[in-house]
Amino acid sequence: MRLYVANPTAQKQAVYYRMNYGREGALRDQSGAPPMVQHIGPGRQEAIGGELDHGSQMDDIIRQLGRYGAVAWNELDRVKNKTVTYVYSAEKPVPAKLIEKAFYHNKGVLTGDGEARRKAAAIAVSSFIEAPEAKISFEADGTMTGEEPGTNLAEGYIIDKINDPKGSKVSA
Repeated sequence: MRLYVANPTAQKQAVYYRMNYGREGALRDQSGAPPMVQHIGPGRQEAIGGELDHGSQMDDIIRQLGRYGAVAWNELDRVKNKTVTYVYSAEKPVPAKLIEKAFYHNKGVLTGDGEARRKAAAIAVSSFIEAPEAKISFEADGTMTGEEPGTNLAEGYIIDKINDPKGSKVSA
């Protein structure tokens, strides 16, 4: 038996797992032993654990990867508002269309999260700027600071007009 694990993310993934069961299906003591690792590039898949001789080996690896966002290929449609770190399939490789589907699902979830964070940040900044006692100043190094009685703005922004040929560039 083989367990195929696909990486539907845009980053190289290091898949860590333990072979807690021996070839006969008996539980082995793995205390102190380092986990096994396999690297999977974006949009690619690998057979994890090589040839698995017993079903409990496969079930155990699936359980381990489930903690980190692994989803069975036939359950992708049920995943709604969370990213899919791995897509797995027993016996047969994960179809390329499903890896692509999971990739675009992840992209949509992350884009939605980004929009929500920008909205929350805009609300927070807006309420800070509209406060009548707030003072905003620019220091000589281009770092924006804010002062409000009883608070301290811990995040700064650097405005870089020299290194960006198209105009000003704001970075955190």
